[in-house]
Amino acid sequence: MNDEIRDGFLVTKERKGLWNVQKEILDYFDNFCTKHKIRYFVADGTLLGTIRHKGYIPWDDDIDLYMFRDDYNKLLSLENKFSNNMYFLQSSFNDKIVRNHIQIRKNNTTCLLKGDFKAKYHCGIFVDIFPMDKVPSNKGERIKFYNHVKRYYNKITMPTKKAGFKKHFVWIYNLFMFPLISFLYKLKILLMGGKLHVLKRFDGICSKYNKNDSKYVTCVSFNSIDQRYYNIVFDINDFRDIVELPFEDIKVKCPVGYDSILKNEYDDYMVFKVGENAHGNMFFDIDKDYKYYLKKSRKEFINLFKPF
Repeated sequence: MNDEIRDGFLVTKERKGLWNVQKEILDYFDNFCTKHKIRYFVADGTLLGTIRHKGYIPWDDDIDLYMFRDDYNKLLSLENKFSNNMYFLQSSFNDKIVRNHIQIRKNNTTCLLKGDFKAKYHCGIFVDIFPMDKVPSNKGERIKFYNHVKRYYNKITMPTKKAGFKKHFVWIYNLFMFPLISFLYKLKILLMGGKLHVLKRFDGICSKYNKNDSKYVTCVSFNSIDQRYYNIVFDINDFRDIVELPFEDIKVKCPVGYDSILKNEYDDYMVFKVGENAHGNMFFDIDKDYKYYLKKSRKEFINLFKPF
């Protein structure tokens, strides 16, 4: 657990501690999925790290997983069996958050982004799980579909308090504007049929083409929100089987067509260059519950976010 230079990047013992907790979460998740016959695959930077680094990309800070929609829904239906005094399967259905994917959180730990200031939802160390759905084969139809998903998601997204550096604006926003915006948001959701209804409708929109004969799949609920991901689609045959490959000191489940998948996401993915993680600076504590940090003032909260 000492500091280490990997590929020209300093991996601190603190980062290794975060990784170890994430691997512990993944081990629990893998055992649960095996028991209940649920398929999943490592994805995105985790898949790239597996193939290129045989572990984490040195500057990465999380684990990403893909599941087909049927498996994803099955996992959600087993939430009461999954969650216990150590782990929590967090979704928009069981926590005060609207998010287009689910996360496995470890209880009594902390993992915070600046957007989590005064959050009322679970903020433990996490592993991300993204649902995959079919999309139209025609690119034009696909983009129209993405835009439809994005418009609906923007309607149902929950406002959050700000923790930026422009303190006067932030103070005014949080004290006066946020309560009004939050009230109007809750009223809008109520008029749309309530939170449960709008969330089920969102999932229904994302899975609209799953009975279609298209051979293309992607993480509709996530990728459609950002145009940078509009061109990332995969051949469903690349996920026809699983191959277990080394990742740090464990093995992880990779889609058999990982080469094609990574080329779609990263082009010449074996070419090495130092990059950044997707979250920017985040604060974590593997030993202390997140509720302790959510009680801090805005200034104290901001000061938590230093590079690690």
